[in-house]
Amino acid sequence: MIVLAPPCRDCSVAEECGSSLFPCGELGRTDPKITIMLMKKMPKNRINNEFVVLLSEEYGVRDWFWFPKMVPGELEEWWKNLESVVPYCVTPEPLPGDVIQAVDNLSDIHCQLEKSGTHYSAHIHCDDDSFLMKPNGEKIFHKAHKEYATLLMKEISKSRIDNEFVVLLSEEYGYRDWLWFPKMTPGELEEWWENLESVFPYFMTPEPLPGDVIEANDNLGNIYYELSGAGTHYSAHIHCDDDSFLMRPNGEKIFHKPYHSYRDDD
Repeated sequence: MIVLAPPCRDCSVAEECGSSLFPCGELGRTDPKITIMLMKKMPKNRINNEFVVLLSEEYGVRDWFWFPKMVPGELEEWWKNLESVVPYCVTPEPLPGDVIQAVDNLSDIHCQLEKSGTHYSAHIHCDDDSFLMKPNGEKIFHKAHKEYATLLMKEISKSRIDNEFVVLLSEEYGYRDWLWFPKMTPGELEEWWENLESVFPYFMTPEPLPGDVIEANDNLGNIYYELSGAGTHYSAHIHCDDDSFLMRPNGEKIFHKPYHSYRDDD
């Protein structure tokens, strides 16, 4: 946090706020009116020349001006990589850059800027409710936030879908849906499936399947259903040996060894 003392003519605070009104002397260091005037002048000048974030602490307990000394893109990357906000939950003053509390007349400036909707803002409290927000309302979460993993997984999965072979896997008639990246070509997967002795090892959960299996929950569910509707991807159903199958985009089903045994017995 910056502690703003009324400036001398040649002090660093005077240079930063652009003020040369107050010569050295007791009046400039003790008069509360001068202190408030300087505090109001300094953030206003910095707001006009620096990137500032309107920071709210614990649902409005205190408001702050945060000058992170980064460009917006750098701050977004810093926030995404933040492991936890615990070091800042008692007070946000240790945040990188300068953090100035919006007290007295500064609170009016803070409110005016919030209403304008033109600045980045942030809320800081606990790991499950802290966020950085762009002027357009888009929220950015740090690693410990519950939404971070979901958004990261969505981003990773979308990228992988564009670049890797993916199978739309349904578990037990829609009980759960999964994005399965088998790390094989379609032909290799078909051969692997045909030679599969049993799906029993995957009955409780399909996660042990070869490659990566990502549950399509939350936002990933929308991606799953969009791909299902497109009809351009392999799909599969996994449950028991008598009802599991791999299916090509054209609807042709491929069965593993025990499936044929069950059908032959019928």
